[in-house]
Amino acid sequence: MATLSNGKLYIKKRPPLERIAILILLAPFFTPFLSEFLGLPDAVKFLADVLLILTLGALSLRRRVRVGRRLRPLVSLVLFFIAFSLIVYLFQYQSILYFLWGLRNKFRGYAAFFAFVFFLGEDTADGMFRLFDGLFWLNAAVCFVQYFFLGLSRDYLGGLFGSQIGCNGPLILFLTVMTARSLLRVMNGDERLSSALLKSAAALLIAAVGELKFFYPVFLLVLVLAAVVTRFSFKKFLLFFGGALLVILTSRLLGSLFTAFDRFLSFDNLWSALTLSHYATADDIGRLTAIPYISSNFLPSFPQKLVGIGLGNGDSSSLAFLNTPFFEQYSYIHYHYFMSAFLFLEVGYVGLILFLLFFVLCLIYAVRSLKAGTGNRLYHQLAIVMVPVCLILTFYNSSFYMDCAFLAYFVLALPFISNRERPLL
Repeated sequence: MATLSNGKLYIKKRPPLERIAILILLAPFFTPFLSEFLGLPDAVKFLADVLLILTLGALSLRRRVRVGRRLRPLVSLVLFFIAFSLIVYLFQYQSILYFLWGLRNKFRGYAAFFAFVFFLGEDTADGMFRLFDGLFWLNAAVCFVQYFFLGLSRDYLGGLFGSQIGCNGPLILFLTVMTARSLLRVMNGDERLSSALLKSAAALLIAAVGELKFFYPVFLLVLVLAAVVTRFSFKKFLLFFGGALLVILTSRLLGSLFTAFDRFLSFDNLWSALTLSHYATADDIGRLTAIPYISSNFLPSFPQKLVGIGLGNGDSSSLAFLNTPFFEQYSYIHYHYFMSAFLFLEVGYVGLILFLLFFVLCLIYAVRSLKAGTGNRLYHQLAIVMVPVCLILTFYNSSFYMDCAFLAYFVLALPFISNRERPLL
């Protein structure tokens, strides 16, 4: 396997499958540029899917595939999830196309996760983060240009992730990963305090002009979790104080730009935002009211609540023939805005629990590896910090329905990449 040269990532020097895994991880960053700025057809958005199919095809051609013992619980969980979804669909059958589309949308994150574990080395992961550092500042520059010169804000301010409605969703994941890594590196003594504060300030300013109000409590959560998984130091104290001060100052900017979010970080306002009965209109559902609403209106019986209406039977697409009858009739309630509601509708409580359990298993492995002192300490810490964020995002928005979810699965794969057991032979 090729190594990094002067800290730079050279894709051409790497094995084909590793190159494909790298391109899958980078897809969320360059597909918006290709489609929106270069004007390529929307089909370019399926590039990551083509790459994932190539990895699955390469695996199927292997004479022997051995899954390491550390990875077996996750592989078993995903296979069981797929089998469960298929069995349920046999009784809820509408169209094979709906099922395959649902399989693609709900399970490709797992395919990306295993591609990262199987094909990326630790040196490649280090190189990716160096690349992400550059993309972070490029993204910040694009965001500020969009806001100050193009007049874009809110759902239309996405930086490298585009300027179409909803493009700011991926920003939360990207900003979270990059600030979490920087905070952890400072607390471990591997990065300058000024560097982490500067990066945090940039992320929080982007959140202010982009109305990413949710990033503020997430940043505070990451700051606390980072402090928990690292040893105490005076630098940590300064970072904690500086981070909290940045949140206060930039949240005031958010309140001045968008008066509806004045004093947003008060407990009462945060709780109100989470428990609202409606999200965008008087007819839709809220984040924490979505599952009760779907349960009472569409899954009245206990068996229905357990298994849902069938994987893909509530799905939608830019391709009209993949829009299901359920979506055509009930899209106005915006159940597809929240991954938890989407999963509960299609695969019930069982499917939702299996989806969340994947994150929990990743957390257990990362904690055990950190305690054992094996592998890369930073990678274990970053995965531990990221799991609670993933659990919250499942209920907050539909990030795990989009390509940006690859970045989260990459972070969750880091402990397995670090503790290389060579799961493939």
